[in-house]
Amino acid sequence: MEQGRRLEAQFEKERQKQLLIQMQLQADKKEQQLSLMHALSGQQMQQLENMKLNEENQRQQLEVVQLEAEKRGQELRLSRLETQQRANELFSSKQQLDYKTRINTFYFLLVCAFFISALLLLYAYRQRSKTLKQNENMHLLELAREKQNSKISNLTAMLEGQEAERSRLARDLHDGLGGLLSGTKIGLSRASEKAEKPELKTAINSSLDQIDIAVQELRRVAHNLMPELLIKYGLQETITEYTERMSGEKLEVSAVFVNCTTQLNQERQILVYRIIQELVNNAIKHAEASQIIVQLSENDNRLHITVEDDGKGFDPQQLNGKKSAGMHNVETRLSFLKGKINIHSQHNIGTTIELDFPLDPNA
Repeated sequence: MEQGRRLEAQFEKERQKQLLIQMQLQADKKEQQLSLMHALSGQQMQQLENMKLNEENQRQQLEVVQLEAEKRGQELRLSRLETQQRANELFSSKQQLDYKTRINTFYFLLVCAFFISALLLLYAYRQRSKTLKQNENMHLLELAREKQNSKISNLTAMLEGQEAERSRLARDLHDGLGGLLSGTKIGLSRASEKAEKPELKTAINSSLDQIDIAVQELRRVAHNLMPELLIKYGLQETITEYTERMSGEKLEVSAVFVNCTTQLNQERQILVYRIIQELVNNAIKHAEASQIIVQLSENDNRLHITVEDDGKGFDPQQLNGKKSAGMHNVETRLSFLKGKINIHSQHNIGTTIELDFPLDPNA
């Protein structure tokens, strides 16, 4: 474009120069004509010829200038054509670049849309799989809950049946056998008063002593079957009385209560009492212990029970698959309470059994 402007300016300059020359020639011609009118001599004619020659030369020079001007005009037009062609080529290149850019953008967006669609499909598939898995887990949990509820119902019925049978046996022993022993004691007491021989009186008194022992044992058995203290005074008093009653010359059984403020319902109190009763009886029968400590404590809305003895101990690993009926009853009652059990034992050191369960029956 700049070259075209320069050529156009130069062409304009040459054109003005040509006009100036033409005007000069016309002025010279008029002057020569005036001179010719006054020239009468041959010299003037010669001058006229010379002037014609000069005029011809100037005309030829003007033609040369015109040719050069036309040539430069053609060059200017050619330059304009080249400039326009380059502009057209640049515009065409820009259009092609824009087209390629649009095509590339379209393909890029198409690929992005494909990947986004794939990701959405994958996400939807995973969500559906997750939902199906959750539904399956919920179904399994529901089945497990129903199974657990059925198990709890069976345990409840079994435990209620056991407690009812214990209560019936306790009443039968107290009312039936207890009354029979009391009547027998009264009869023997009268016979002892009427006995005249010392040997017979001594034998009767010995029988009376045996009857007293039998009555005490009967009361102990009846009390173990259905402790009246549990109904009247609660769990702590019953456990304290039980440990004192189980203590003897060679065995000390004690109960410790730490921060036990929550009052359990009677059903759960009976379960806890039966568990402690079973664990203490096992320690007395098998551990050959001289000291047994029963501890109850509350912490983090759970009741913790520890039964510890200083007996001969055993290997807890050998207990698997060989559980006694007593331990089976403990685990059954503990399962009803939704509790856990841990057993720690060492030979000739002793055994510690730890249990805990939530205080809230709905937890």
